[in-house]
Amino acid sequence: MNLSNHSILSDAAIIPLDKASFKITDVTFDESIKTALTNRPELFKQGLDIANARITVKQKRNELLPKLNAEAGIRYSGLSDTYGNAADSIFSEDFQSQFFGLALEVPLGNREARSNYSRAKLEARQSVLNRNKIEQEIVVEVRTAVREIKKNIESIKATEKARELAQLRLEAEEKKFKVGRTTSLEVLRAQDNLTSAEGKAVEVLVDYQKSLGDLDAKMGTILEENNVIIEGSGLVIEEEATPKDS
Repeated sequence: MNLSNHSILSDAAIIPLDKASFKITDVTFDESIKTALTNRPELFKQGLDIANARITVKQKRNELLPKLNAEAGIRYSGLSDTYGNAADSIFSEDFQSQFFGLALEVPLGNREARSNYSRAKLEARQSVLNRNKIEQEIVVEVRTAVREIKKNIESIKATEKARELAQLRLEAEEKKFKVGRTTSLEVLRAQDNLTSAEGKAVEVLVDYQKSLGDLDAKMGTILEENNVIIEGSGLVIEEEATPKDS
């Protein structure tokens, strides 16, 4: 933390407020994948892209059809021998007329519209393929995250066993030292082995907690797990986030 040159804080000890904890979390491939496919924002966005592409296909298909336009209205005319009288009679019913008309347009060839329709269908098909690709990528990511959790659980069990053996060895060496059957060097080696085993145990605990957070991220539930709610344009944290131990 770059405190070495500070006269007061150079010798200060940094004591963590909490420690990495371990509680076996029951995670399965099927449930994790199902959760991810429900919550990942990429899939939601791709779903909107698919819906928009299908709307575009309908629009381009309609452009291939004949057009029939209907027009109707009322005309008001002002007729008089003077400008003032003509202006006054514009909105009177004396010179009112109604009209109605139909205009039919039948496309001949219409290559541009057909080309646009074909391109829209290809883009709609591509959007579906993109969604399938994203789903496959998410499945791979979730499977990898679940495997990492399971691997870390086994590592925790192994390091805990190694720590217990190192503790037993140290106790044995201390007893042997008291009766003169070993040297202080062997006791120091046993202490070093125990310290190393304890450090490794903490390291794998941290890796386990990180793997849990990584799975939450892959499932799209990391905000929910940390009680973070998006409201409007900002973030709201319901309560202080605590390390996940389940």
